[in-house]
Amino acid sequence: MILKTLRKRASFVAGNASLVRWRSPLLVVQALPAKEIMHLEHLETLPEGTIIVGYTATKRLGGAVVRNRAKRRLRAASRTVLATIKTPAPGFIFIATAGTLTTTYAALLSETKRAIEVLLRKMTPTH
Repeated sequence: MILKTLRKRASFVAGNASLVRWRSPLLVVQALPAKEIMHLEHLETLPEGTIIVGYTATKRLGGAVVRNRAKRRLRAASRTVLATIKTPAPGFIFIATAGTLTTTYAALLSETKRAIEVLLRKMTPTH
């Protein structure tokens, strides 16, 4: 599995407009179709097994050191959970909350797994 990190602000703005999201006291996860993100990031193709991800924390959370710590925790939890995904996945944007910093890693991991599972079900077309 390869993780491709979002770089363009437009991708995060599109994620904010997305109606497919998971909110909890520990984190917010937004899902966007991979094709939409590829267009916003100006990507032609992606290698097989690539998942597009983005991480953000608002200034409301604290200074740069606090925000970076929150994003590091989100990156670690998401890498662990996304490594288990076997199906083609949409793009995910992980947003840190105050709970991201105060919770245990095990709880953050559990909540991230739950969020990804719910969002994958919502994004999977049913016939």
